[in-house]
Amino acid sequence: MKIIFLLGPTGIGKTDLAFSFAKKYNCQIISCDSIQIYQFLNLGTGKPTKEEMKGIKQYLYDHIHPNSYYSAFNFYLDVKQIIEDHPKENFIISGGTGLFVEALIRGIAPSIPRDENLRNELREQANKSSWKELYDMLYELDENYAKKISKNDHIRIIRALEIYFLTGKTMNSLKEETRRSVFINKYTLLNLICERKDLYERIDIRVDSWFNEGWIEEVKELYNGKIIKNDFKAIGFKEIMDFLNGKIKSKSKLIELVKQKERNYAKRQITWFKRYDERIDIERNFNEEKDLEKIENILIKKGVLND
Repeated sequence: MKIIFLLGPTGIGKTDLAFSFAKKYNCQIISCDSIQIYQFLNLGTGKPTKEEMKGIKQYLYDHIHPNSYYSAFNFYLDVKQIIEDHPKENFIISGGTGLFVEALIRGIAPSIPRDENLRNELREQANKSSWKELYDMLYELDENYAKKISKNDHIRIIRALEIYFLTGKTMNSLKEETRRSVFINKYTLLNLICERKDLYERIDIRVDSWFNEGWIEEVKELYNGKIIKNDFKAIGFKEIMDFLNGKIKSKSKLIELVKQKERNYAKRQITWFKRYDERIDIERNFNEEKDLEKIENILIKKGVLND
């Protein structure tokens, strides 16, 4: 079995390249995108068309209802099951959701349900004494994890203590348990890159095309049909709902806001993927044939493909 990650920021063309590669080399594709995973959401997601998907076995596109809870741990379990069920297949894992990638490569603690009463008690304790006291408590219980987070990271301090009091296990030990069972012990991580100005131009064109194709109308139907809720926070969807509710006064302001948020998201993705020292950066020329050839040459040199 061969597993290839094809990563990169939004708008760089991961999906197109992944499907072209899969068609040529008979691979199966797993989406690693936290928005493409939702049903009913077509515009604003970069989801492949039915025509692009034709003839290729692919997973985790249109996988769950938008109102369903889905975490990085759920993603980890789904991918684990897919790969275990198809041990002789080769896979491309394509997308840009950093937490999903991290879950597969580094492991992730199980998704422990929140206990709001316990969380409130911990917050009250911090307010009565100090957050330093809570951090010190965490340090005594799980020194390794405490060293990885800031003393001012109240969210992670609360979560780590909550997990300990609910399970009797530290965040670090839970992650180690999962890491020991990580199924991807051999993989190739390809990271698409390009000039920032070129990426931003592509993002702007992409966003314009979504609006021209009726993105506002699609979101309105999803919103009125209760398919997405008021607190659905994917980029563009919340902003369109704010526009429909009169909070954003003009369509031009709406479009520019969405473009800016997409660009900011791309910057965060670029930064995130730099953490993987094993990555192989591939300069995107946006010529599918040439970019595909670059990938092929790299994989041949690594022994992943036969020349």
